[in-house]
Amino acid sequence: MRYLEPPRPDPKGNPLLEHVKDQYVTGKMNRRQFMRYSTLLGMSVTAAGTFLAACGGGEGDEGAAPKKTETGEADLGKAKRGGTYRIGSEIIEVDHPHRLSWVQSSNVLRQVNEYLTITDPENVTHPYLLEKWEVNDAADMWTLHLRQGIKWTDGKDLTMDDVYANFQSWFDPKVGSSVLGLLGPYLDLNGVEKVDQYTMRLNLKEPQIAVPEHLYHYPAQILQQGYEPPDLKKGESLAARTVGTGPFIIKEFKVGGGAHVVKNPDYWQKAPDGKPLPFLDEIVWTDLGSESAPYFAALDSGQLDSMYGPDVEGFQHFKDKSDFELQRVQTAQTAVIRMRVDMEPFTDPDVRNAFKLVQPREEMANTAYFGAVDLGHDAHFAPADPDYVKKEIPPQDIEKAKALLAGSDVWKKWGGKQVTMTYKNDTRFEPVMAEVFQRAAKEAGINIKLDQRPATEYWPKWNHYHFGITQWTHRPLNTMLAALAYTKEALPPDEKSGNWNETRWTNDEFLALLSEANATIDLEERLGLISQMEDIQAADGGVGVPMFFNIFNLEAKSVKNRKGHPTDYLQATESWVDEA
Repeated sequence: MRYLEPPRPDPKGNPLLEHVKDQYVTGKMNRRQFMRYSTLLGMSVTAAGTFLAACGGGEGDEGAAPKKTETGEADLGKAKRGGTYRIGSEIIEVDHPHRLSWVQSSNVLRQVNEYLTITDPENVTHPYLLEKWEVNDAADMWTLHLRQGIKWTDGKDLTMDDVYANFQSWFDPKVGSSVLGLLGPYLDLNGVEKVDQYTMRLNLKEPQIAVPEHLYHYPAQILQQGYEPPDLKKGESLAARTVGTGPFIIKEFKVGGGAHVVKNPDYWQKAPDGKPLPFLDEIVWTDLGSESAPYFAALDSGQLDSMYGPDVEGFQHFKDKSDFELQRVQTAQTAVIRMRVDMEPFTDPDVRNAFKLVQPREEMANTAYFGAVDLGHDAHFAPADPDYVKKEIPPQDIEKAKALLAGSDVWKKWGGKQVTMTYKNDTRFEPVMAEVFQRAAKEAGINIKLDQRPATEYWPKWNHYHFGITQWTHRPLNTMLAALAYTKEALPPDEKSGNWNETRWTNDEFLALLSEANATIDLEERLGLISQMEDIQAADGGVGVPMFFNIFNLEAKSVKNRKGHPTDYLQATESWVDEA
């Protein structure tokens, strides 16, 4: 996908950007880190590339961005128009796009509803509905400039009135959007200022360097002012209520059945031939349930072109098949073993740490994911992130776990009762992880009852279970994940699925370090802060993090210009199907 960035001056004089340049020139920041931070601070990708070229930087630099994970990349001038792209994926209930908590359904809606920014497969963030942004010297005031001439599919102009209405929705506790947990620590609605119909100013409560990345959080889809979500209990249709600016128009969204979008003939982005994108006529999703085997069979028989999340089982099945392209990508995707710290017995840190100590990480990695992982150390900070600080991987220690439990009054009060572990069945690795953990926990005297549920049943209440396994997707920055999952603003106020602090764990020292890290552009200082955050969460937090997964993008070779994304986002505006 081409990222439309108008020529704009290098924001020279901004001390934050100048410090990023200095860090690259002096070897304190690699090329990949420079691209990420310079573009966040308002430098265009073209200007950043010119700077790197002037410095003699190239793709061969240590730490350079990894090669793009692309399938069937081709010259856009040779693109074929028309055709149907067929994808296998579960279709999970959505009652409001701002309450999305799963990527599968967001991949349907993102073809229709667009975002202010877009983060590419290399974790570089670009303007999307925005034309550009500017940040002041202190990183506490951001000015957003909206592209002009974009229309909704009902013919109305997209303006900052629409964008402001979305901020209102994100910050409304009654909506329950996880965007509130992400933006809330540094911004409230009083700081959102509409300057004119195409300009907005965000006046932050505290500095934040990653605002553009946060605006591509998948529930941050831009909806038309006045949007009213469907009443699913009355049988109202999500498709009928959706008016977007995107390359496609939604025709069907059927939970457990499928989804269908058709091309928007008046889409605002143009192909090199001057005609509107997209190239495809339609995309059709088919829900074949939570097991992988039906999707594999449909792909093998030519009934599907792709599937969502084939994971390592798909890699094993398709790696030697010549009709498919398959890529493996290091990511921050994980499945955490999470505990509700507001519910006994997990109110006691010793109990939480005992549960972490029983994890046989290598056994889990090898049996659940064939070893295609980076091992974790019980902090939700992944090696795929350039801000990660490597720590020793804790070994399994059954005897220490027993001792911690023996010394816990809370555990004694619990009295040896079963602990129910809730997880979903739409991946291979979650049930296997659960069974391995159950056997290991038994050695420490912990009685685990397994509660496996279909994904369509699991996800609507995913952040309210007492104990279980939760699959988390990739984020371009570890600090972005921390804001989504471990802040006070992210605490769920009720039974809605929007706010994402599923453990209810917060720690004032951790949050103070997070706030400081979000304002720190000096990489050495930032890593020092993140190192402390990792240690605090590993010692006190409510998650065991045994590993981070590599993911796999699978496409039939007839699908062209389809780039894999570490968050499994479907970006298909410039893709096409060529059966020749």
